[in-house]
Amino acid sequence: MLRTAKGILSGNYLLGASPAALADPELRASITDYIGRVERAYGWAEANKPAWSKALAQTIQVKQSYIDDELYHESQPEHVTKLDSGVVASAQSVADTFSKAGLLPGGVDVKPYFEYGII
Repeated sequence: MLRTAKGILSGNYLLGASPAALADPELRASITDYIGRVERAYGWAEANKPAWSKALAQTIQVKQSYIDDELYHESQPEHVTKLDSGVVASAQSVADTFSKAGLLPGGVDVKPYFEYGII
């Protein structure tokens, strides 16, 4: 049986940067700028679904109806979320699930992998 992940998945898609890049003020500023651009792109795509659907379908060479089905049935709009304890807890829950399934032997503490203050 096929079903959607609506209401099951966290909806979190994490962005990564190396500790060296985060420590470099110029690169950190570029990372912050990039995240702002991603947020603006998400906003544009949400406000312009027909245009986004057409452009995406042409770019990845699939029927626009497939893109429309995805865009108009998403569980929530994409957006950049400021990092807080809830985001970290959600990521920890995912890591714990993988650990319980034996896919992350010994578990992992995800907290050290998060950097506050980017946005």
